[in-house]
Amino acid sequence: FNKGTLLYGLNLAKDEVIEKGSVIICEGHLDLIALFQAGIRNACASQGTAFTATHAKLLKRYAENVICAFDGDSAGEAATLRSCEIFIAEGLAVKIAVMPKGFDPDLLIREKGKEGFEQVVAAAHDLFDFKLTLLKKKSDASTLAGKTRIAAEMISTINQFPSAVARSESIRRLADALDVKEDALLQELKKGQEPRRQAANAGAGGEQQQPMPPWERDFISLALEDHRFIGAIGAICELRDFQDERARRILGSMMALRDENRLNHASLVNGLDDPALRDAVSSLAFRVPEGADRATLFRDYLFAIRQKSLTRDVSALAKQIAEAEQKRADLSPLLAEVEAKKTLLNNLKKEISLFSQTFKV
Repeated sequence: FNKGTLLYGLNLAKDEVIEKGSVIICEGHLDLIALFQAGIRNACASQGTAFTATHAKLLKRYAENVICAFDGDSAGEAATLRSCEIFIAEGLAVKIAVMPKGFDPDLLIREKGKEGFEQVVAAAHDLFDFKLTLLKKKSDASTLAGKTRIAAEMISTINQFPSAVARSESIRRLADALDVKEDALLQELKKGQEPRRQAANAGAGGEQQQPMPPWERDFISLALEDHRFIGAIGAICELRDFQDERARRILGSMMALRDENRLNHASLVNGLDDPALRDAVSSLAFRVPEGADRATLFRDYLFAIRQKSLTRDVSALAKQIAEAEQKRADLSPLLAEVEAKKTLLNNLKKEISLFSQTFKV
């Protein structure tokens, strides 16, 4: 059983996915269950992990079109961008169903019904428009600095397109959107392609490392900028809640340096013995966009980290319950633990909000 290669519900959805030629992707098991209960059956979800190239290859067996229906918060937006780029790199056509603010697919269906969800799907954006809209909210596209920042972020995505025609058309659209010369963007596009070729050549025959989940990656970026955010570890979550081992090691080192009152960028990088971790810290520093609402980002990322950890715990307990049932063992301790985890999930947003107020985050 490998979560990085399986998609929850795809075994039940694949016939309808093939028939409709498209698949709706969501993050959580509860979202998928809500879709199925509403009669929307061309859908699947990850197994509590970030989407991977293996997932994309699996989906491509059944459909060419992917609709991402992730949560409408900042963490959901980050996960959407990362997942879409993976899908596009595998040649899938991708659209993003933008959830209303404060909604995830489960809540949207419960409050607006199947019709409300289908309206959101019908209005889905392509990746170009979705990312450009987000970037324009974070950077002023009327300034040179803003145009430069937006162009760099957009070109990193455009470079993922396997089709030269798609890359050329996207560059034309970006030039129009930013009111800059197309030739200048093409030069930047070529600059971005060379490191990718070098990385592909260097990694040929080697095992590709899975990307860090975006909510964990971006939480570290926030913590590198404002060390107060590390205080959430131990108060709201634990290091074990971070799925990626690199995230756990980086944050563990940050906590140790904080306790010794010598946490700074240089001490952190110099104290890591793994070159890959040092590179990761350097790449994660200074990534928070200017003008971003750091308090909201902090709450969103922390919620995603803790929620996904609790969801993984519930899934593991469900497996233990199934095994215990086969052995006719006493289920009451496991059932009580499941209820306790569900209570933690239900109270999570309130707990994070109170923590943020206490620490003036």
